[in-house]
Amino acid sequence: MTSTSSGVGRAPWGQAPMELVTNYAQIKTVVEQSPSLRSAFSRLKAEGLITVKYDAFAKSWKKVQANKAKKASTNTVVEKPVGNQETSDTQPKGRKPLPEINKFTVPTGSDGVRDQW
Repeated sequence: MTSTSSGVGRAPWGQAPMELVTNYAQIKTVVEQSPSLRSAFSRLKAEGLITVKYDAFAKSWKKVQANKAKKASTNTVVEKPVGNQETSDTQPKGRKPLPEINKFTVPTGSDGVRDQW
């Protein structure tokens, strides 16, 4: 049996994050002004900004907010010291010297093995 359109006007599966990202500025103002996420969802649904169900909206909104916060924290500019032009990022790292091996000998005969133990 083929599926037919029910005329609901709901977004296809997996489209909730896309709806929230495209209308992010408008949705964010409504969510900030609302006392709860449920009331914000009701207002957004009435205004026609979203077409998804509440559970998809809530789950996707939390993920979008977390991604925006993560991007904002990674986009912060770190100031480099003015006096020191060369930092550890620009200097090549040297290799650690290997420890000196001076007290270990390999026993070659059965007498040597017995003496080691």
